[in-house]
Amino acid sequence: GSLPRSACDVLLICPVGESFATEIGSLFMPVLVRYYAPFFPGMTVDVLAKPLSLKDVQSRENDFGHRQYLIGDIFTLLNTHKLVISNRRAYSRLGVTLEDIYPGDEWNYVFGQARPLERVGVFSFARHSPVFYDGIHATEARTLLSTKQFVGWMKTNRQTMCHETCHVFGILHCVYWNCMMNG
Repeated sequence: GSLPRSACDVLLICPVGESFATEIGSLFMPVLVRYYAPFFPGMTVDVLAKPLSLKDVQSRENDFGHRQYLIGDIFTLLNTHKLVISNRRAYSRLGVTLEDIYPGDEWNYVFGQARPLERVGVFSFARHSPVFYDGIHATEARTLLSTKQFVGWMKTNRQTMCHETCHVFGILHCVYWNCMMNG
C-alpha cells in the first residue's frame, strides 16, 4: 500500500556528499532530527549511517565556482543505492545535502524537489545559507555567521526539509503566505 504502516514507518534521512563529515554537517543533523521527528507523529526517523557519495552524480559549476549537482542523479541514488534500499521499513527517503543542486540545464537551481510516487525527496541547505550569495560554500559558513544568522538558517532548513517530506506524502503547494507548503 501507499500509506505508512507498522512494517513501513521510517522516514529515512540520507545525507548526500562528504560535506556531512564537516563541523557544520555534524551540527545540522541532530537539530534537524529533533525538529523533524515530532512533525511526523507515528513515524520513526532514521539517518543513514554513511553519507552517499556524489562521485557519480553529474555536476556543473555554479555562479560562485562551486560544484552544483544534478538532482535527478541524486534521486537515482536514493532509489538504487544498496545502503538506502536495504532499509525495508523506509516509507520514504529524503536526501539532504550541503551542496548546491539543479534539476536540469534550463534551471539555475532548486532548494529541493520531491517525487511523491517514488516517495523520495531531495533538499539542499546551500542556498538557504546567509552567506551563499557572497560565494561562501555552506561548509565554510559557520564561523562567518552570528548566532542569530545560524539559528535563522537552521529554522529555514527545518521548514524546507518538512516541506519536501510533505510533498512525499502527496501534499501540494498552498497559496497562503504563512503556510509551510507555500510554493
